[in-house]
Amino acid sequence: MLYTIGYTGTKIDDLVAFVHSTNAILCDIRFSPTSRNPVYTKKQLQARFDERYFHLGSLGNRNYRGGPIDIVDYAKGMRTIEGLLVHWPAAVILCVCADVTTCHRKGVGEKLSQDLHMRLEHVSLSRKTAQQAMLL
Repeated sequence: MLYTIGYTGTKIDDLVAFVHSTNAILCDIRFSPTSRNPVYTKKQLQARFDERYFHLGSLGNRNYRGGPIDIVDYAKGMRTIEGLLVHWPAAVILCVCADVTTCHRKGVGEKLSQDLHMRLEHVSLSRKTAQQAMLL
């Protein structure tokens, strides 16, 4: 199973609980694994998730600051995730963007799902999104 999550608005404890409940590996596909929120830096994610965290810059968007999506090396990233999934039953594809419809993780997740013949689910752990869904 593949999941995608944007961490903006997401509490780290909720992400930890989700990754553990799905017995997944966390694949950080940001081009640059830095953040204004210190708990979402590569160093902090490695400390929190240990062997469940993997930065996958090959699936990062070179144009993350604007412009058309340009994935660094999709084939390499796909092979890496395929290898990781030998040891883990699921992968969580992580990026910063709150809105999956405008994030590169949507396209990456869909292509991985197709190429690896796996189900895909775009997940929101954002408190704001969950509150909005309750109002609908």
